[in-house]
Formats: sequence, structure tokens, C-alpha cells
Amino acid sequence: MMFYLSESEVLKSLGSGENGLSAGNATARLKNGRNELPQHGKNSWILTYLAQFKDLMVILLIAAAAVSALAAFFEGNGDGLVDTFIIVFIIFLNATVGFVQQFKADRALERLKKITASECTVLRDGKPIKIDASLLVKGDVVLLEEGDVVPADLRLIECEGLLTDESALTGESVRSTKRLGTLAKNTALGDRKNCCFSSTFVVKGRGRGVVFATGTDTEIGKIAKLIGGKEDLTPLQKQLVGLGKVISLTVIAVAVIIFATNLFFGESLLKNFMSAVAIAVAAVPEGMPAVVTIIMAMGMQKMATAGAVVRKLHVVETLGSCTAICSDKTGTLTQNRMSVVRVEAKSEAAVLMRKCMLACNTVTVGKKGLLGDPTEVALVEYASAGGKFTPQRVQSILPFDSDRKMMSVQSDGTTFCKGAPDVIIKKCKYIFDGNLREITPNDQKNVVRTLENMSADALRVLGFAYKNGEFCEEELVFLGLVGMIDPPKPEAKRAVELCKRARIRAVMITGDHKNTALAIAKGLDIATREDEVITGDELERLSDERLRSVIKKYSVFARVSPHHKLRIVEALKSVGEVVAMTGDGINDAPAIKRADVGISMGSGTDVTKNASDMVVADDNFATIVVAVKEGRRIFANIKKTVNFFLATNLAEVVCIFVTGVFLRSAKFLGSSQLLWINLITDSFPVVAMGVEKAEKNVMDLPPQSASKSMFSRSTLLSVLYYGLVQTAITCAVFFITLSRSDNLTASTMAFFTMSFLELMHAFNVRSEQSVTKNGFFGNKVLTFTVIGAIILNVAMGYVPFVADAFAIKPLSLGEWAVIAVASLSIIPFGEAYKFVLAKKRSAILLSGSGLSSSKNRKQAKNKNSLKKLSARSTLIDN
Repeated sequence: MMFYLSESEVLKSLGSGENGLSAGNATARLKNGRNELPQHGKNSWILTYLAQFKDLMVILLIAAAAVSALAAFFEGNGDGLVDTFIIVFIIFLNATVGFVQQFKADRALERLKKITASECTVLRDGKPIKIDASLLVKGDVVLLEEGDVVPADLRLIECEGLLTDESALTGESVRSTKRLGTLAKNTALGDRKNCCFSSTFVVKGRGRGVVFATGTDTEIGKIAKLIGGKEDLTPLQKQLVGLGKVISLTVIAVAVIIFATNLFFGESLLKNFMSAVAIAVAAVPEGMPAVVTIIMAMGMQKMATAGAVVRKLHVVETLGSCTAICSDKTGTLTQNRMSVVRVEAKSEAAVLMRKCMLACNTVTVGKKGLLGDPTEVALVEYASAGGKFTPQRVQSILPFDSDRKMMSVQSDGTTFCKGAPDVIIKKCKYIFDGNLREITPNDQKNVVRTLENMSADALRVLGFAYKNGEFCEEELVFLGLVGMIDPPKPEAKRAVELCKRARIRAVMITGDHKNTALAIAKGLDIATREDEVITGDELERLSDERLRSVIKKYSVFARVSPHHKLRIVEALKSVGEVVAMTGDGINDAPAIKRADVGISMGSGTDVTKNASDMVVADDNFATIVVAVKEGRRIFANIKKTVNFFLATNLAEVVCIFVTGVFLRSAKFLGSSQLLWINLITDSFPVVAMGVEKAEKNVMDLPPQSASKSMFSRSTLLSVLYYGLVQTAITCAVFFITLSRSDNLTASTMAFFTMSFLELMHAFNVRSEQSVTKNGFFGNKVLTFTVIGAIILNVAMGYVPFVADAFAIKPLSLGEWAVIAVASLSIIPFGEAYKFVLAKKRSAILLSGSGLSSSKNRKQAKNKNSLKKLSARSTLIDN
């Protein structure tokens, strides 16, 4: 608690001096810890790898491997150990893929942190040097200048006009004026004027401070330690957990039936165990976890190129189901730079106003451009007309303060003033409107009227005046008014329009006044009426229950503090919204962590980034919407892959059940064969499905509810239909071949038929549209992948040791022809199903919309009519 001690006492207690520490002393102190914030939830690589084995389906596979090993041991069967080895290999392959992708995600964030890592100037051995902020230690003396990020908690020992922006810590947008001296022991954090705090910004002036807290001991670090706890599962995680339970119950049920049947007919206990292994292998889609991870990882990499770095893979799909995006205004929806948009002055007076803007400021020229108050920078840029700014010679200055509400300078014998219009006009005796004359009451009324009009347009208005001769702020000459605003980003408006098409609520959250917030919201088409705006004061007066009941009425939250964000997130989630929340300050972190998708800005604090799921490097709302679109594409592709897995695995389970119950004397497929199909045949095409382009109308449909199942009625019907068709074709080939040839040939024929059926089924799953409309070879990656998988499968029958391991024999040309015809038959079956489904859906849509007559059917083809039907189509599918 260094704020209540004198400067000399602070230096003494820290073992330092005005010239800082020696290099050796600083190195020794660094052993106590680096100046870094905690990394919550970051496990070692070993724990990250072991976490890949927690999936329920992986646990089922481990159990299957154990049963296979035991059965092989008691029977003395070497082939059984081959099955065990293959199962174990699959388990570790899946774990390795998941680990690698998680590792890549963490590395991407680390690279971003390195890009945004801050440096600071510190005195070592009495000399100023630049070092990485993480190397600061207690007792270091840090030099501060305009534009610097404060690297640690500092007690000031020198101060010259120092102003800091502490909104990242306190949530208050008002700049904090710093000074030396001691304070009372009970001084609140926001009033500790003799201290500067980590992650805040120097707006003006310069100073020197001694470090008294680093890392987790800083005020921001204390808050960072509070951010932890168990995170909510994302919608896809919840759905896959539910799917795992369904698969487990299915495996148990089928295994019990076959086990009981075989026992009834006198089969041995060990043979029953092997049957259970085959069922587990067939029912569990071993490749699905890895494929889902790969698809999300590919999407994550694509998002990173657009400026959105995803920290957690499952967030990729959650973005696609977002129903509300709560965004900060400044810097995200707007350009984060003031701009002069309106000047109310006569042409001759406007020339003098520009001279006033160039002289009456504290702007300096830095390496990256102009430094200083954003308002003054905007005025200088306007007055310079895009040219190079050269600071004017100033003999005297009266700086701006909150009491006078104006600033004045004397430059080359002329006094230039700027400030609050109501203050400036009262100090003016004259007005310059082409001619210099005394100001009249009517002139004053016109100025006030103009001021009111500009304020109504949410402009920040300043008045300008001048005086020749002595330096004073009386009997001035009024020049005119200037209106400024932080304009919206052009791409932000287009992004909001896209959100509306996608039935996503764009919600703006800002600390600005209500009128300013509404004006920006109107410009972005987020809100159009005043009753869509609520202020922080009004939020405070609402109970949580009342807020939940009215939360959907509001699209703009004005004059809110960061702690209000958490209430907004909680209220939106309580009414079923899937919420994405943006932020950059330390106090935004709890709301970001509570949101379904927490989004931090690239310019934000490390604490906020660590609490977030995604980092937007360019601080742009449009980038978030691009990520949402990509999330929808990925989620759609994941649904296709999961449904593909379910249909193919359903066929495998039913085939085993049918052959196991009705043809117990014959061997259908072994565990290793089923594993090959599940890993290679199934996984190859579904990885290619992950790069499937988004449907043209992906942002014209409403988001899928996070509370509903991933599987609609139409999807479950599709899984059942395609699964049974594949079952019928495979069993037919097996039974017919078995009646004409030996068991090995029949099993080989069934193996290849099932493999190729599943490969061909991938073309059905690509889209609900006919392959003739969607293009059979539209996805070139899928085409080449299927061809490669076919070649790999065929080669298995002709490589001796592989054929022996998988119990496969070479086939004749006629047998290959049968397999080819049987496999390709799934395509016309799929076309027939899509044709019937499309007719049924069209009939329901036309009936529900009152478009049953011939004339109205033609009207339904109209583009606008079809758009209105798209949402209803989604409801029918569910």
C-alpha cells in the first residue's frame, strides 16, 4: 500500500533509488517471478495429451481393446491380438490428432501475444534502457511518456502534466490526473492519484515511477486470479455427450441380445466376448472425434487468416449457433478516432478557426503519427488538411481544466481559445462573420440553436474564439462551432445487415451518452427508436427478473459500466439466447468468460484475452460476423459428418445383428475389418466434407438453437433410411455369395461392398440438393479422397501380409463388378429419397403459406416469397 507513504519512504522500502536498480540487482530479483499474469487452465503437454482419453467413445474403445486382449490370451489366438493392436493404434492416433490441434491453437494465441507484447523504458545503473515488460521487478524505476502502456503498478516519484486512461481497470472513461504527494490510507483505487496501474495508458504528460507490484500482485493481477472455475459446455459438446450416451446404450442393448442368443444356442463365453468386441467396434464411430476436431481446426486456421484467433476449438461451432452478438462501440463498431464532420462558421472565420486548431492543442508528433487527446488530434488533422503537422510556437498557455471548460494559448501575439460552446460564447464581446462586429442577443440565440441541433445529432461540439493583443480570456471574438464524432466503420454497417439476414441480434454496448449511442446505432441500423436504448442508471433500477422480461426490447445499452455487461449476458442467456460478448478491459473479463463465446480485442488486456474464447486481432465487428459465417459453415459440415458416421455405423451394427442372430455359423466381419472401415473408409471422405463450401443461403437462415438437439426429424429419418439401405445391400451381397461360395469370399465381398457403399454415400450427404444440381464432382477434395480410399482398399487384397491380417482374399473380375454395381446403387437410392423429401417439404410450405392454387404456386417462385419461406423450412426440419 505505497500510496500513503512519501516518495523517499517508498524508495527506501523497496530498496531502490531515484536512479533505479543495478542490472545485477534486477537480475537477482527476477528469481521471485516475472511480471506476467496467470495463465488459467493452461495444462502441461502431458495433461493436455491425457485429456484426449476422457471422451466416452474413446473409453468404450479402450474397453473393447481390453476384452479383445483377454479373449486372445485365453484362446491363444494370435489373430485376436492383431485386433487388439489395431484398436490401441486407433485410440492413440485419435488422441495424437486432438493433442496436435489443441497445441496449434495455443501456439496461435502465443504468437498473437508476442506481437502485442509491450516494452518499457527503465533506469538500470542510472541509464534508460528498453526492456520487455515481463522482466520488470519491484524497485525498478520506469519512465513514462505519452502513448506508453503502464507496465506494472507504479508509485510516482516525478510527475509533469500526467494524465492516464484507467478505463481498462476501473471502467471509468474519465482520464485520471496524476500528482505527487501522500494520500489517506482509506483512499479508493480510482482516487489514488499518486499511482499508475498496470495495463493503463498514458494520455498526456510524462512521469517517473517506481515499481511496487508486478504480475499477480498488481491490481489487474488480483482480478485475473479471480477468473477461473468450470466452463460451460458448448452446444456441440453437449450434443456429442448426448450422442455418446445413445451409442453406449445401443452397444449394450445389441450386445446383450446377441450374447443371450448365442448363450441360448450353446456358444462359448469367449466367443461371445469377441462378438461383443465386434459390436462395440461397429457401433462406436472411432474416427468421429478426430474428424470433428480436424474440421474445427481447419476452420480455426481459416478464421485466423481473417483476423480471428480461436483459442478453444469447440468455440468454432458455437459461433455458428450465436443468436446475439454484444459488441463494444468504440473501436469495434466505430473507427476509434474522432473526426470533424460539421463546421458552422463563415468562410473567413473558418480560416482563423483552422489557425486556432493548429495552435491551441498539446498534440505531439510521434513515430506512429500524432499523439495526444483524440479530440485534439482530430482537430489538427482537419486543420492540416492531410498535410504535415508542425507544432506552433506558443508563448503562453492556460491548459484545459474541468472548472473553466476551455483552453487558451498565445501564439505570435494572438490569443486562441477553444472549449465548451456555452462557456466560450459568454466570454465573447464580438463575432466575426466576414466582418468584425459586436455580438448581439440574436447572434447568441442562433449559436445556441445551432449547438442544440448539432448535439441532437450526437456530435461533440466545441466553440472557437480569438483575440489580438494581451493574453486573457475576456472580450473574445467568436468564430464558430465544430462538430465531431467517432464515425462507424463502413464494413460494420454491412456486417450488421448480414446479422439481420441471419436472424442474429446485433447489440451495441457503450459508455457514451444515450443520444450519441442512438445516433451511431441508427447509422449502423442496430436501432431506430429511442425506446430501444436503455442506460446504465435504468439497468440499476431493474431487478434481475424484470431485466429478463424486457431484455429483448433493447438493442443499445448506453452509459453502462463493465460490471453491467455480466448482467446483460446473464439476462440474454436466461431467455435462450446464445451470446457472443466482446470486450478489452480487465472488468470485461467476467462477462466474456460467462458468455457462450467470449471475444477479446487484440488491443485488449492479457487478462481479457486469457478469459476469452476468441481474439479479434483487428478489433473489428465485421471480423466477428465473418467468423460467425465460418462457424455456420463448419457446424453444417460437422452435422453432415456426424450424420454420415451414424448412417454408416448403423448399417454395420444392423448387419452384425442380422448375421449374428440369423446366421450364427458364418463369420461376417472381424473387429479389425470394422476398425479399418470406421477409420479409413469413413474418415477419409468426412475430412473432405470439412472443406465443403457454405451453402449460398447459409446467412439467410436463422441460427440453430443451442438448446435443441443436433438431429432434426428429417436428419434422423435420413440416418435411418440410408443405414437400412446400406444394410440391405451389404447383407444381400453377403448372403448370396455365401450360398454360392465359401465364407472367406463372402466376408471379403461384404467388406468391400460396405466400404465402397460408404464412400459413395459421401456424395449423397454433401447436400440435400440432387447431385445433378449440386455437381457430382463439386467438391474436388472429396472426389480425390474417395478415389484414393478405393485404391487403398483394393490394394489390401493384393498385399499378402495385409490381406492375411485383415482376413481378405483376392477377388475375380466378376466379383469386383458385383461390388461396383452394389456400391453405386446407393446414389440412385439417395436421389429418390431427396426427390420425395423435396416434394413433401414443398407441399408443406405451400400449404402452410396459403399458396395451394396454381397461380399462388407461381408466386411462390418469386425470390421474395422464397426468402419468407426459408425460416419456415428450418422449422419443418426440426
